[in-house]
Amino acid sequence: MGLFASKDYLKRRGTPSRVSDLSAHEFIGFRVGSMKGPLVLTSPQGSERVQVGGGIEADDLLFVHRLIVAGAGVGLLPLFLIGCGAKHEREGLVRVLPDWSLTGPALSVVAPSASLAPRRVRLFRDFLLAEAKRLGFGDP
Repeated sequence: MGLFASKDYLKRRGTPSRVSDLSAHEFIGFRVGSMKGPLVLTSPQGSERVQVGGGIEADDLLFVHRLIVAGAGVGLLPLFLIGCGAKHEREGLVRVLPDWSLTGPALSVVAPSASLAPRRVRLFRDFLLAEAKRLGFGDP
């Protein structure tokens, strides 16, 4: 997951240049309770903790996305949801601290046995795996 904010929000509040700067920004949390502990971000140089705050938390990722686009604050969005550039630029989103990300559990695709799966399920699974590989998500 990467950090994103709208251009309007960054114009009003400034762009964080270090992980510690996030503590002075409105943070939109995904999942209730996500802002209770420190946020642990990683980069090629290692990991860093920062306590974020804000007051807006949601368990609906699309709602979090809409809040970030609307300029409510900085938030984490899955990179596969945003894509590599064109979509978030059209929406006025900026990747904040692009070297830093939040890692999470592995992405899994669960489907019936290949011999039992309908053709449409196999095609969708193959599409998901190809997109994950194209976006650089490990070795599917």
